[in-house]
Amino acid sequence: MSQLLQEGDQQMDEDPPQPEQPQPPPRHQAIEVNELLDSSKPPPIDWESLLPSIEHDVRDIKQEMGKIHKKIDWCLVSTPFY
Repeated sequence: MSQLLQEGDQQMDEDPPQPEQPQPPPRHQAIEVNELLDSSKPPPIDWESLLPSIEHDVRDIKQEMGKIHKKIDWCLVSTPFY
């Protein structure tokens, strides 16, 4: 009988078997930040070649703003104030 008690005590001391938990997915291989930056770096912008296009766009915007100002002025002048 004492042997049965000892076996029972041993079984209680042992950890019960745990159900197998799913393993987390493997992590992606680490990439050095500098390596990532160097590989995805776009070519430098040639601002000098873009300047004529930018100037043209600025002129267009100024013309549109002038038209809007004229419409606003017309609305202010033609609106009767009581």
